[in-house]
This record gives sequence, structure tokens and C-alpha cells, in this order.
Amino acid sequence: KQWYQRRVREVNFLKKGIMFILYNSYTKQNEEIKIKNNVVSLYVCGPTVYNYIHIGNARPLIVFDTLRRALEFSGLKVNHVSNITDIDDKIIKESKNQNVSEKKLSEKFTNAFNADAKKLNILAPHSQPSVLDNMKEIINVIEKLVAKEFAYISESGDVYFDISKSQDYGSLSNTDQSQNLDNASQ
Repeated sequence: KQWYQRRVREVNFLKKGIMFILYNSYTKQNEEIKIKNNVVSLYVCGPTVYNYIHIGNARPLIVFDTLRRALEFSGLKVNHVSNITDIDDKIIKESKNQNVSEKKLSEKFTNAFNADAKKLNILAPHSQPSVLDNMKEIINVIEKLVAKEFAYISESGDVYFDISKSQDYGSLSNTDQSQNLDNASQ
């Protein structure tokens, strides 16, 4: 009974204007979550599916599941999206090692990832877009970045973001461009 009364008080506090405050690693400050129409959009970068889940994959699942549950508990609607990277160099390499197609490998490990998340009692995202399903849009964005000279095509044909075009590149990870250049030359 006491727990229930506390829960009702907490929900009522939120309705009276108490907001969620989270640490913003970009601004390095605690900030209120901006909530529009009682809905919070939560985009979480998902796994690259070339192998089974490990503790590094589980940690963000648990952290963002806890956040989502707290938001929903408080009466907010959450639109939770988490992508699946189902094609990249690691997937291509592993599919060759296992002598299966990239699609078959990524489907196997996407299913395994989702099954493991369910075993951890993680709420499934409302949407789980995959890279392959959005490849046309991704290529379009890359072509625009190259055309505007924010990215360039290397001799090998790979496309790289030109970090010199972004004055605050590395600010989220607390690195500066000179450190990146020093590391690249080693």
C-alpha cells in the first residue's frame, strides 16, 4: 500500500510540471528532457549483428530500458526506435568465415539478439529499422555529403567524413582533431 501511494504521488508530481532531468554529455550539464504533447522520442543505436550478444551490448539495453520504463511509469508516451546494423565489414567477414550470405548471417544474429533481450526482460523497441532496409536513403545522404565536400572518396573507394569541415568534431567524445591526426599517423 505504501509503495502504491508513493507511486501515485510521483505521477501527480509529474503532471504538476516536474520534469525529467538527464546529463547531456554534449553540453556537460544536467538538462530537462524536452517533452512535446506528452511524448518522448527515444532513439537508441542498436547492435551490429555479426555474433551473439555480450555484456557490452547488454549494458545499453538495460540503461535505456530503465529510462523508457521510468518515462512510461510517469505517464509519458515513449516512441522507442533502435536500429539494427545488418551490413558492415564485420558481417561480410563473418559471413565468409561461415560460408553463408550476409543477409542470412545478420538475420540469425538479429533474431538471437532480440531473443536475448527478451530473456533480459527488455521491452522491445516500437520500431527496429535496419541498415539494409534503408540503404537507398543512406546512399543518398552520403552522395549529398560528398557533393558538398563534407565527405570524400578514398583511393580504395571507401567514403570518409572530412572532419576538418566540422569545427566541433570530437567535442562529444572530448577529443580534438589534432589528436585524431596524431593517432591516424601511428
